[in-house]
Amino acid sequence: MTKHAIALRSLLVLQCALLFHSIPSPDDYTKLGRKWLTFKNIPDGQVVQVDTMYEFRDFMHGGGKLAVLLFYDDRTTHSKQLFPLWEGLAMTLDGVAQVAAVSVSSPFGHISANLYGVDKVPSVHIMSFPTDEDTSYQTADNIIGSHVEEFTDGISIGGINKAVLQRLTDDYIEFPQTSGDFEALRERLAGKRRRHIVILLTRKKKTTDLYKTLSYKFGKDYAFIQVPYSTDLSQELMEKFELSKPKDWGPLLFLYEFQSDSPVILYEGKKFDVPSISAFLDRHVSTDVKAVDAMREGIAEMLQGVKSRCDAFSYVNEGQLRSLLNAQDTFLVAIWKDTADQDKARVMQNMACSYTTSNSIRLIVWTDEAQAEKLKKMLGISLNEGYVALCPSAGVFSYSEAPITHAEASSFQKTAFKETMSFDPKSF
Repeated sequence: MTKHAIALRSLLVLQCALLFHSIPSPDDYTKLGRKWLTFKNIPDGQVVQVDTMYEFRDFMHGGGKLAVLLFYDDRTTHSKQLFPLWEGLAMTLDGVAQVAAVSVSSPFGHISANLYGVDKVPSVHIMSFPTDEDTSYQTADNIIGSHVEEFTDGISIGGINKAVLQRLTDDYIEFPQTSGDFEALRERLAGKRRRHIVILLTRKKKTTDLYKTLSYKFGKDYAFIQVPYSTDLSQELMEKFELSKPKDWGPLLFLYEFQSDSPVILYEGKKFDVPSISAFLDRHVSTDVKAVDAMREGIAEMLQGVKSRCDAFSYVNEGQLRSLLNAQDTFLVAIWKDTADQDKARVMQNMACSYTTSNSIRLIVWTDEAQAEKLKKMLGISLNEGYVALCPSAGVFSYSEAPITHAEASSFQKTAFKETMSFDPKSF
């Protein structure tokens, strides 16, 4: 029997299974080896394990997006080594494409593998389920889906992400060249009541796949623009927002809001972390970053352990500051006289989003004048406005008298512990 005939027969079997398998057996969800237990400890896991026609039908009804299927054999160690990679892909593509895994050791997986002509595992397929309501994801592929490539050793997040993007039709990224272009974009967005712009400064004139991925996820809530460093607009934006160029002119990604001149740096010449940037953008679009009360509500959780960069900022009172001095993490305190100054508070929140995963700084806080005086007295320093970095577990600190601006805060955190002094945390 030819490969084509086998595929046709498998399709008939699949269709029959869809008719007669409307109600799954309880055993279908409890078979050993059917679930990716490796991922149960990963928060926000996005991988769907498909073992039955019922599960596959639910997966297909996920709504108008592309789907990426991994065919693997859960009886082999080699295939299981792909689990962390596949979870990473699912987190990267969350909001762009659904990601599922199918084991060829199950009856359904065996039939599906024949249908899609899978000769080797692991193998990756891209499928399309367009709907009338969501035309932005429609492609020329049919409901059965299109095979991308037979991967055996070279499966990568970047390669599969690129293949998915090639099948999407819209492009949300704009390329203003002058300040006039940028102002025209601002006016157009203001007319649509949109106030968030994600800006990428880069040496490249063509956009990257990861930036495209972000634009597909959030193009309805944010405007995405790319500005080459070679343009005058790039220099104007860096001066306007007090930004410094990354090492070797690496990419610089930041969020700009119309009502604020303090940018939130999302990425600066280091690892482009799509999941964490996505989590911030997803949360940011539904909250008001100027609401100090919202910052204060998060302090209890922050003192127990920071779960994300942007949560690593808040006002602290005396008891909370004492708790921090008994903790193991390194943290940075911003001090200024008028603690009601929300512009300065926003600068430090932006710093938390940008830097609390670097240089061992885990938390950025600000406090009122009374607590600041106690802290300065304990450390033996005179400081009207500036920054203090402390490592209580080592009993060391450093400080700088400087205005609360993004440029000064960024400069301080880079050199925070090159020159240090000692203190006793118990003296507070």
